[in-house]
Amino acid sequence: MGRKKGSVNHIWSDWEDQKLRSNADKGATWLAEFIGVSKMSIYARAYRLNIKITQPRSEINESPRPICDICKLRPVGSKGYGPRGNRRWQRICSGCKDRSYTRYKKDECELCGFKPQWKGQLDIDHIDGNRHNNDFNNLQTLCANCHRLKTHIAGDTGKRYAS
Repeated sequence: MGRKKGSVNHIWSDWEDQKLRSNADKGATWLAEFIGVSKMSIYARAYRLNIKITQPRSEINESPRPICDICKLRPVGSKGYGPRGNRRWQRICSGCKDRSYTRYKKDECELCGFKPQWKGQLDIDHIDGNRHNNDFNNLQTLCANCHRLKTHIAGDTGKRYAS
C-alpha cells in the first residue's frame, strides 16, 4: 500500500525539493497546491532544508511578514495598524524578546535585596515605565512585590504605550 501524498510519511523527491527552493516566495498555499501536499508538510520540509517561506505580496498583504532582526529565523508579530491603515511590525520575535531581557537580570532585587531560590522570581523593570525604552540604563531587576508596588506608585501603566 503506497503512502498518501501530503501525509507525515510523504517521501520527498529531488524535484519537489527543487520546486520548493525556487518558489519559496510564492507562499505555502501555492506550493501545497502545486506539489500536492499539505501546507504543514511544506513548512516542515522548508524548515529541514533551511528555506524561508514568505507570504506572497498582494493588495491585502502589501509586504511579506518580516523576519526577526536577531535570530533571522522566526517571523515577528504585528503591532497593529498605523494611522494610514498600514500594518506595523515588531523588530524581533517573541522568543528573542524574552531572551533579550535575561542578560540584564541580576541575582537579587535591587530595591529590597531579596535573593530568590529561582531566578524566575525576579522581574526586569523599566525604570521610566516606557517598555519600548530598552536601554541598559533603563532596566532594573526587581522581585515581584517591589515590581508591582513600584508600578502602582509610579503609575507606569499609563506610560506603557508612550513613544
